[in-house]
Amino acid sequence: MDENPALVQEARNRRASSIPVVLVHDGGGTAFGYYILGELHPARELWAIRNPDYNRSRPYPMNMEEMARNYIRLIESSGIRGPIYLGGWSLGGLLSVVMANEISKSATPVSFSLAGLLLIESPFYRPKSECPPVRTVDFSHLPAHIKNCLSSCMVMLEEWSMPTMGPEGWLPPAVLIRSTQRMVAGDGESNELPARVDLLRDDKILGWGLIGQEFIIGTLDVESNHYNIFDMDKIEEVTWAINRALQILDASRGIGILS
Repeated sequence: MDENPALVQEARNRRASSIPVVLVHDGGGTAFGYYILGELHPARELWAIRNPDYNRSRPYPMNMEEMARNYIRLIESSGIRGPIYLGGWSLGGLLSVVMANEISKSATPVSFSLAGLLLIESPFYRPKSECPPVRTVDFSHLPAHIKNCLSSCMVMLEEWSMPTMGPEGWLPPAVLIRSTQRMVAGDGESNELPARVDLLRDDKILGWGLIGQEFIIGTLDVESNHYNIFDMDKIEEVTWAINRALQILDASRGIGILS
């Protein structure tokens, strides 16, 4: 478990043309959800990046751009070469887009290329000052270290803005997996205000039209809310959605047959 990224699915019988997948952690800092996924079909390598500062009192000491550059270096140091599909759940999807932006701006070539993005319940992000009032989500039931990670992540993101400019075509094609359910208010709370993750819930592409480039080539819906998408009773469905998303990305590159 010391490796970062860690190889989650080895896929020894994979096709020579199979493109590996690298998934980045969510705001809680861990990559646990990626370990409980079912097998990817067709077989391919699955790698997971966890937050290397997960156990520290300040688990998000960098800003998004610094983290993106650090994770690019981690992927290179792991020996991953050639095209990859990059993505992640929630924050992991946002970081994937920022990594794409950093790669597009860099004058230094990297050892891998982005063949596509897999955004798992990652709504387009706007600074707090640009958002309408929202309802807070209760994380009191979570372990202390995960609550600390989530709180630190929210502080880091509070006034951060998603990059919306880059060289022409800087974003590779992406498939978005979207939850269909909204967060339900807890006991004694009102549902009058939405949770922040649900501000763009009715938009088929969760607000990504605001980025100024049409890059999402497909949306797949799953019956979950933002925070329970990797619960054990959802894993079969989210595994299906991830496999379908990868088939769509493969088909966009002329690999395999999309049925």
